[in-house]
Amino acid sequence: MPTNAKQSDRSLAETEQLNQHYRHLLENIEQGFCLIEMIYDEAGTAINYRFLEANQAFERHTGIRNAVGKTALEAVPDLEAHWIATYAEVARTGAALALEQGSLAMDRLFKLDAVSIDGAGSNKVALIFSDVTERRRTEQSLIKGEERLRLALEAGRMAVWDWSFEGGENIWNDAMYRLLGLKPGAAPASLESWMSRVHPADLPGVESLFSDSLKPGGEFHMEYRCSDSATRFAGCLHVDGRTPIKMAKSRAPTA
Repeated sequence: MPTNAKQSDRSLAETEQLNQHYRHLLENIEQGFCLIEMIYDEAGTAINYRFLEANQAFERHTGIRNAVGKTALEAVPDLEAHWIATYAEVARTGAALALEQGSLAMDRLFKLDAVSIDGAGSNKVALIFSDVTERRRTEQSLIKGEERLRLALEAGRMAVWDWSFEGGENIWNDAMYRLLGLKPGAAPASLESWMSRVHPADLPGVESLFSDSLKPGGEFHMEYRCSDSATRFAGCLHVDGRTPIKMAKSRAPTA
């Protein structure tokens, strides 16, 4: 066999092996993947795109079945025009794009990377993406929950001390300062600042119980007085596993 023919066969075999590795990679990644081809009208304006390839995760992230061969508007008739315009710009410029964007038509939020195949002027774009809808909903739910907690604490005039032992961060809300007879921000939010405000007669008991409460599963429940007040306060510390995560003090005048 001629040398050129052998080299050609070897090149074809190497190319086929690379293609197999490529397909194996795409079929085993968690993210969705597709290769699209832009469709233009006679004026050169992008009006649609066609799915040329898609991996197994594509359907899970998009909800679109049997996408290969279909156009975007066949798969999702109400698809927003900004998707077509965005991918057309990537194809035109050859510049890779990373974004997080939602689709009302698909009721999903996507985090994706778009890369033009063969650089600027190509009509093919590769997309790697993930459906991050649930993650965003969870984040929004946590934000709303924290806001509801803040409003409830303010309405109940509850003082809160958020204390992270791992990071050493201490955060007091304004009610915590007022409970201790201080103006908000007048002293560092810290164990030392709190201890300095405990009535001297109550301090030994507070220190002893507080030390015991730092043991795994410990809790601190005690009434004590501030140094310049005859009013008694109820304090509590909740310890989760081995890490004390939150201290809350609520003003509770008692006889």
